[in-house]
Amino acid sequence: MTFGINKCATLVVKPKNFIPSRHYENPTFRLGMNYIPSTNQYTYLGIPFNESLDLKPIIAKMNSIINYTVNSFFRFLTNRNVPFYFKTRILVSFVLSSVLYYAPLLGSNKKNTEKAQTAFNRGLYWSFGFKNKTSNTSIYNMSKELSIPPIASFCAKAMIRCFKKWKDSSCIISHLVKNIPTLSHYSWTKKARSLAVHKHSNKLPGEIRKFYWENIHYSSTPAIRSTKYKKFKFGFKKFIHRLSLKYSQFSLGFFWIGRIKCGFKFDVKTYVKSNLVSENCPTYCPCCGESNSIPSFTHWILLCPKFEEFRQHFIPFVDEIFINFSLIVHEKSLNIPDDKEEDFDDNINFYVLCILLGGNAVFEILKIGSGERRRLINNIFQSPSNESSFPISFFVGLAEFLTNVMPIVIGDFYTMIDLYSVRPTVVKSVDVVTIRQRRNSDTDSNDNFHPHGVIFDEWEP
Repeated sequence: MTFGINKCATLVVKPKNFIPSRHYENPTFRLGMNYIPSTNQYTYLGIPFNESLDLKPIIAKMNSIINYTVNSFFRFLTNRNVPFYFKTRILVSFVLSSVLYYAPLLGSNKKNTEKAQTAFNRGLYWSFGFKNKTSNTSIYNMSKELSIPPIASFCAKAMIRCFKKWKDSSCIISHLVKNIPTLSHYSWTKKARSLAVHKHSNKLPGEIRKFYWENIHYSSTPAIRSTKYKKFKFGFKKFIHRLSLKYSQFSLGFFWIGRIKCGFKFDVKTYVKSNLVSENCPTYCPCCGESNSIPSFTHWILLCPKFEEFRQHFIPFVDEIFINFSLIVHEKSLNIPDDKEEDFDDNINFYVLCILLGGNAVFEILKIGSGERRRLINNIFQSPSNESSFPISFFVGLAEFLTNVMPIVIGDFYTMIDLYSVRPTVVKSVDVVTIRQRRNSDTDSNDNFHPHGVIFDEWEP
């Protein structure tokens, strides 16, 4: 084998806090009689390494790639007619793949992936129709709904895999891995050491995902959203993805189902607190106008009189489920009200909606047996038998109902917001000299001149 001097270079690795002496010179290396040139940075497989093997250049490059990739899919992710399945595949295949390439180097230290996680969260918000961070949902809910764990969990799994591989190797690194340093400034901090306890477990990938998901759950804002999502144990995601692809004509309804599960709501109080509408804005349902109603998805799907015709056509089975749940509550003497209509609250009306959304916790709360549980799940997510009077599964019926109803709800709600909105007058542009000249001139035509000398634009919420 022969070496060419022009294709070789040396990189001298030094400690981060290295302070060279006055007459210090980098060591030199020879190839035959020729000196090998030195370099301050070496790129290996697309990853730049500097003299201190610092991760900052690598993290900066990764963050720029992720930001560019997420922004390039803005129109795709914000399209409400695109099923969540395809949005998930885009986020995993194009965004997460950029992180996974660097994952073994980043380790389990969450600080290494903070900016990358922020950019990725932006893609999650766009997927559910939010332009930016909002109080209507939490990152925990959206990542759980799309089954995408935090980025740090992928890096932790890659690090543990490397530890296992090195531990079983025959070189000196196997002895180093057995004695992992416990100092806090190493990348394997307390979080990594807590995972190292389970590194011989067969359930390691699941344990890591759970560990980092719990970390998001307790640090998410608002935490109450993630607590409620976790309480009702939404599942059956494979069935939901399959149905959303099969019945793509109801994509808007499947989109709103995802939003409902993540805790979205039309809240007039938020507009009042933000001084966007006056305090006189009504808090009842803008669709039916009943004073004792609440603008909630439970109300619109199960109770609103305006949508009774849609209800009888698309989801006639909800009355039967409500009667069955009421009988169970009465027979088992459960203290669960049946006259409330708040979302994510303990009442029979929301339990009916929750069971249609795939909430497993309802079976446990109402103590429903395994036989009745299987029958309900089959009716909700699978095509019913020939004896059934309803041609499609209950879940698809709910998606079709929301596809037809939600445009009406949105129109009525924002019409009410527009009616009670506080509209500040915003001065577009004022040229004082021109106004003074026009007012003092007897020859200028005032046909196209505003009588007050200032043009105002109305502000839209």
